[in-house]
Amino acid sequence: MANDIIELKNATNEQRSNKEFVIAAVQKDGLQLEYASETLKNDADVVIAAVMNDGMALKYARVRF
Repeated sequence: MANDIIELKNATNEQRSNKEFVIAAVQKDGLQLEYASETLKNDADVVIAAVMNDGMALKYARVRF
Protein backbone atom coordinates (compact mmCIF):
# COMPACT_ATOMS: atom_id res chain seq x y z
CA MET A 1 0.00 0.00 0.00
CA ALA A 2 2.89 2.40 0.70
CA ASN A 3 3.81 2.41 -2.99
CA ASP A 4 0.25 3.02 -4.16
CA ILE A 5 -0.29 6.35 -5.84
CA ILE A 6 -3.19 8.34 -4.47
CA GLU A 7 -5.20 9.45 -7.49
CA LEU A 8 -6.71 12.88 -7.01
CA LYS A 9 -8.49 12.58 -10.35
CA ASN A 10 -10.82 9.99 -8.80
CA ALA A 11 -10.92 11.55 -5.32
CA THR A 12 -13.92 13.19 -3.74
CA ASN A 13 -14.15 16.98 -3.50
CA GLU A 14 -13.56 16.62 0.23
CA GLN A 15 -10.32 14.71 -0.40
CA ARG A 16 -9.20 17.21 -3.05
CA SER A 17 -9.63 19.94 -0.42
CA ASN A 18 -7.78 18.07 2.35
CA LYS A 19 -4.29 19.53 2.56
CA GLU A 20 -2.64 16.46 4.09
CA PHE A 21 -4.28 14.13 1.57
CA VAL A 22 -3.25 16.31 -1.38
CA ILE A 23 0.32 16.71 -0.15
CA ALA A 24 0.63 12.92 0.16
CA ALA A 25 -0.62 12.57 -3.42
CA VAL A 26 1.60 15.23 -4.99
CA GLN A 27 4.66 13.94 -3.15
CA LYS A 28 4.23 10.71 -5.14
CA ASP A 29 3.18 12.40 -8.39
CA GLY A 30 3.53 16.17 -8.58
CA LEU A 31 1.37 16.47 -11.69
CA GLN A 32 -1.66 15.47 -9.64
CA LEU A 33 -1.72 19.09 -8.50
CA GLU A 34 -3.99 19.55 -11.53
CA TYR A 35 -6.81 17.83 -9.59
CA ALA A 36 -6.37 19.58 -6.23
CA SER A 37 -8.94 22.11 -5.10
CA GLU A 38 -8.43 25.68 -6.30
CA THR A 39 -7.66 26.69 -2.72
CA LEU A 40 -4.85 24.15 -2.44
CA LYS A 41 -3.47 25.07 -5.86
CA ASN A 42 -2.90 28.45 -4.20
CA ASP A 43 -1.24 26.96 -1.10
CA ALA A 44 2.55 27.35 -1.08
CA ASP A 45 3.12 24.16 0.96
CA VAL A 46 1.13 22.06 -1.50
CA VAL A 47 2.70 23.65 -4.57
CA ILE A 48 6.23 23.23 -3.22
CA ALA A 49 5.57 19.55 -2.45
CA ALA A 50 4.29 19.04 -5.99
CA VAL A 51 7.13 20.92 -7.68
CA MET A 52 9.74 19.08 -5.63
CA ASN A 53 8.39 15.86 -7.15
CA ASP A 54 7.96 17.22 -10.68
CA GLY A 55 8.85 20.75 -11.74
CA MET A 56 6.21 20.64 -14.47
CA ALA A 57 3.56 20.74 -11.72
CA LEU A 58 4.12 24.49 -11.52
CA LYS A 59 1.84 24.91 -14.53
CA TYR A 60 -1.11 23.87 -12.35
CA ALA A 61 -0.27 26.20 -9.47
CA ARG A 62 -2.28 29.34 -8.82
CA VAL A 63 0.27 30.78 -6.39
CA ARG A 64 3.08 32.75 -7.93
CA PHE A 65 6.53 32.89 -6.41
